[in-house]
Amino acid sequence: MANEGGVMAVIRATRPNFRNAHDKVGFAVHAMFLSSGYLLTATGTQAFSDTILTCPPSEEVGIEGWNQSEDSCGFVYSKIDKKGLKCTILVKCLVMGVFLVIDAMSSKYPNKEPLILQINVNDYDGGDGRTNFANQFRNFDKLIKKLNSELLSKLEDTPKPTGSSFPPSSATPPVAPRTVEPR
Repeated sequence: MANEGGVMAVIRATRPNFRNAHDKVGFAVHAMFLSSGYLLTATGTQAFSDTILTCPPSEEVGIEGWNQSEDSCGFVYSKIDKKGLKCTILVKCLVMGVFLVIDAMSSKYPNKEPLILQINVNDYDGGDGRTNFANQFRNFDKLIKKLNSELLSKLEDTPKPTGSSFPPSSATPPVAPRTVEPR
C-alpha cells in the first residue's frame, strides 16, 4: 500500500505540469502506483489500445504525453507479484465535470469488471502553488487513503485493515445444517 510521503516524493521527483485539478488527482493516482513498486509501461494514447492487457508492453517508459488529452489520461503498469507472476494494471481517467472517473483493471482478472472510482477533484485541489507541490493539494492524506482502499488494495487483493482480529462473517465458511434423528 502506498503512503502519503512516498506518493508526494514521486510527484516532487517527477515535477509534472498540471493544467487543472483533474491533472493533479490523475497524477496522484499515477504516483501511488509508482510508489507501490509498479513500473510504468505505457501512457497517453498507447494506454488506450484495445490489446493493452492481452499484449502489454514490457519496457519501462517515461511520463511524456501522460496528459496530452484535455479530458482523459491513461496509464499501464506492470509488477511481478509474490508468486513470481507478472501482473499488468490498466488505469484510465476520464474528466466528467468536477469529477475524475477512474477505471482500473488487472490482467490477473481479465473477465472481471473494471473497478470504478469517482473523485470530486475540488475536494483535493489546493490551488496554484507552482513551487511547492504539497501546497497544490488539499486533504492529500485522505486522497491517498481513498485511492489505497478503493483501487490499489482491490487490484492487489489486499484486505482492508479492520479493528477485529476475527475474519468478517462473510469470510467464514457456511456450516451445513445438521438434523438430529430421534432414537
